[in-house]
Amino acid sequence: MGDIIDLDLFAELVRLDQQQPFLDEQISNYFYPSSKCIWAMMDYLRSGDYRKLEQEAIELRILASSLAVVRVAQLCTFVENKCRSGLVDRDRLEIDTRLQVMELANQFAQDWLVKELYARRERRR
Repeated sequence: MGDIIDLDLFAELVRLDQQQPFLDEQISNYFYPSSKCIWAMMDYLRSGDYRKLEQEAIELRILASSLAVVRVAQLCTFVENKCRSGLVDRDRLEIDTRLQVMELANQFAQDWLVKELYARRERRR
């Protein structure tokens, strides 16, 4: 899981959460927006709206980074950089492939975060 979520960074978030609780809400607020961003990026790639594609990548990168979901954040950075540099036809295929990988990485991250959220709640009982 360390290649999808930075476990050391997540442990630091848990430590900070003990001082001022925020993590449960942040995890809960990750699920739909992260999926929505990926779906929007796929749509913007298909329609050729690279400005909006880049904006969604930035939004998701920030969201993923806030929970140490590093693989999704890295893929977002890749998409951002491609959009800024001007896309050619072969870039569209490469971005499409990366978006598919991003979707899978996000699903794995969401599964892990759900288990973490459940475990945190169980420990409080």
